[in-house]
Amino acid sequence: PKSSTLFARAGVKSATGVLPSQELQALIQQSVITADVPVAEGQIQPASMDLRLGAKAWRVAASFLPGAKSTVKKKIDELKIYDLDLSTPKVLEKGQIYIVQLMEAVKLPPNFYGRSSPKSTTGRLDLFTRLITDHCIEYEFVEDRYAGALYLEIVPIHFSVIVRAGTSLNQLRIIHGTPSSPDVDESDTKIEDLDRREKLVYDENSDPHKAKIWDGLML
Repeated sequence: PKSSTLFARAGVKSATGVLPSQELQALIQQSVITADVPVAEGQIQPASMDLRLGAKAWRVAASFLPGAKSTVKKKIDELKIYDLDLSTPKVLEKGQIYIVQLMEAVKLPPNFYGRSSPKSTTGRLDLFTRLITDHCIEYEFVEDRYAGALYLEIVPIHFSVIVRAGTSLNQLRIIHGTPSSPDVDESDTKIEDLDRREKLVYDENSDPHKAKIWDGLML
């Protein structure tokens, strides 16, 4: 496959599973992962990389998922209360909802996915965070072939906090392929066949969407 050739040149072994640090480094060298400010060595963990807040942020009236037909920026324009410039430290107020564009962006090939989760320090700071992307219908998930910016929703739960560009609150894992268990593969194949025949997933307007199938049907 084309993606296998790409990563072979970078020294990436396209085995199924979560990519380790050396393969994440290769993705950065191949500009699959890019950043406004070059990725620092300390961001790369054994099987994940820390993502950093960028300077662009917005306080919004409500949490949202863009949905398959919209972008994060379009939703921000609908829900924005005010802008924030995080190039200098800013206070995020308790109980309010903020969207921050991250420094990092991705351009994933086929069969390479992303999964995000908060860093442990984020929980200790009592911050609720989750990753969103353009056209997404699920939090904390970056589809294969996704090319674009990454955004983080931040909600301080019990007290206000001060943040600035460069702060790391979440991490990203890149995953190649699907789980290798024969039972899982067989089950997922059956669900994919059923989706092709019957269409399993529809949006609020009753329009069909391609099902997301990964160790079962994802809703």
